Amino acid sequence: MNEKLTVELSKAQAGALRRAVASSTYIDTDEIMAEALNDWFAKRDAMASDIELLRRLYNGSAARGEVCPVDFTGLRKASHQQLRSA
Repeated sequence: MNEKLTVELSKAQAGALRRAVASSTYIDTDEIMAEALNDWFAKRDAMASDIELLRRLYNGSAARGEVCPVDFTGLRKASHQQLRSA
């Protein structure tokens, strides 16, 4: 059984959906939303897979004693400085 939800979109987003339907790219806005949700689910699944891969790689490195602390704040500051000077 399907459940109906209400979603608020910006005027620009709603206009883009209407134009896509008017151009016959999509049958209706429901089709667009279904495609968007399918893409979102795929992205979340891929992200979960990436996180699991990183976890396994980290754990393998830790088991071999190859892990060292990282100063992410310092790395972020250094990268921002490099971007500003580029």
